[in-house]
Amino acid sequence: MYHEYAKYFDKIFPAKDQIVAFLEKHLDGKRILDVGCGSGEYTIALHDKGYSVTGIDLDTEMIAYAKKKASAIYFKVENMLDMDDEIYDSLYCIGNTLVHLPTKKDIQTFLNSCYKKIEDGNIVLQIINYDRILEEHITSLPTIENEEVTFVRNYSHKEDKIVFSTILKTKDKSYENAVELIPLCKDELVEMLKEAGFKTINSYKGFSDAPYEKDSYALVIVASK
Repeated sequence: MYHEYAKYFDKIFPAKDQIVAFLEKHLDGKRILDVGCGSGEYTIALHDKGYSVTGIDLDTEMIAYAKKKASAIYFKVENMLDMDDEIYDSLYCIGNTLVHLPTKKDIQTFLNSCYKKIEDGNIVLQIINYDRILEEHITSLPTIENEEVTFVRNYSHKEDKIVFSTILKTKDKSYENAVELIPLCKDELVEMLKEAGFKTINSYKGFSDAPYEKDSYALVIVASK
């Protein structure tokens, strides 16, 4: 899906200290699963903090790149809809990964699996706030630009999906990509988590303890049994 972006991913989305601190605060235990780990930026950051972290992603190029960066960490190609039976203390799925699943039924299946996959810890989920996207008819996200890359992100609305179109410009090349996303709203995600069995569900406006608001840029959820 994003395999052409693998070697540039860290330039587009470098690990942020605020996100690492939030994960440390809200993930119980030391055995952690990173679902949709991409190039492994947060997997590596938590490993460096003393956690035993496994990173999974469906993209073979991303996993290959992650392994090259940190051979001591267990990274593997795995479908989040078909995870193995290994149990963890907590898990997280960030970077808008969740809404890349094909259907809402698949999202429910994944959340059901998350409930079974953790002992007594938490799960941390982060997606774009689609309440805001739909309400305000937003058609683009802020362009990410630095010395190495320019990353342009556009949304177009298509029936019950959103087409996420991107252009990655490097010093000597340009890549284009488009994927369909499910614009999952906050209340529906909370209901899905309840359906999966989670009892305590807290919603935040980002990777801070500020509560979620309808006009928040992101939706971050911490759920526990």
